[in-house]
Amino acid sequence: MSWDFYEEFIKEIRRKLKELEDEVSNTLGIFPKDDLDEAVIEPLTSIRETPDCIIVSVDMPFVDPNTVEVKLIDSSSLQIIAHIKEDISSSIIDSTYPKMTFKKYKKNIKLPVKVKKIIRISMRGEILAVYLSKYS
Repeated sequence: MSWDFYEEFIKEIRRKLKELEDEVSNTLGIFPKDDLDEAVIEPLTSIRETPDCIIVSVDMPFVDPNTVEVKLIDSSSLQIIAHIKEDISSSIIDSTYPKMTFKKYKKNIKLPVKVKKIIRISMRGEILAVYLSKYS
């Protein structure tokens, strides 16, 4: 057998491992792949629609409320970033996740309708509420 066969075999194994890594990363969802090096975790969110506005609720345990940044990226996307008071270990989330420590929350949220602007932001305990006015 030639070395070419082994080289191709190794390339194929690497390609399959990369596919598996991407699939696992997408399945876990809680760890945005691009943010693993930054120790970022995506917070849980919910979106409610009223006749006048969209209300985005974000669950951020252990957040430092003074570091919360809310930014309307465009009329249909919202970004939330906040630092965590004390680092969170992945082991408290689930022991099957890779061992790492999270230092901040980050989430880009696709809104269900186009919005004009942020009209109010409030923080009650661990829950951030962002109110956005809709176009008429």
